[in-house]
Amino acid sequence: MDSTENIKMRTIREKNEDHFHYYGDTVRRIFLVIAIVMLVMAPFVQESILKPSSLNVIAIIVLVLVSGFMNPKQVWVKYISFFVSLLGLFLFGVEAIQNYQKSSWVFELLTIAIAILFLFAFYFSSKTLRGVFVTKPSKDNIFPEGN
Repeated sequence: MDSTENIKMRTIREKNEDHFHYYGDTVRRIFLVIAIVMLVMAPFVQESILKPSSLNVIAIIVLVLVSGFMNPKQVWVKYISFFVSLLGLFLFGVEAIQNYQKSSWVFELLTIAIAILFLFAFYFSSKTLRGVFVTKPSKDNIFPEGN
């Protein structure tokens, strides 16, 4: 390998260094899958949903909105995706445990599946947020060091 290739490789590494710990694209896909499943299956499991259906639609809107804002440059979105995935994991995890064998098997299966998807979203959001703390701050960050 000649010196030109080494310089090119170093430039590529430096350019992508800030985004090394970014898993927002994975979180975005998971959030969109959850939103689609919730939207498509809501009419079929309506009798098992104890909350008002408007909360279901609000949750779908929040998931899609956070997915749309995901990008590697804005730190605040990383925090929001972390907290949305934590809240989703908590709510659907509790729902799956409390209503086990109390509702239809379809509803229980969907609740467990969504809880597992939120678990993966929480994991990848945690890894992304960890990257905020281990990489050097950039001028594009909304929470620069020292403020």
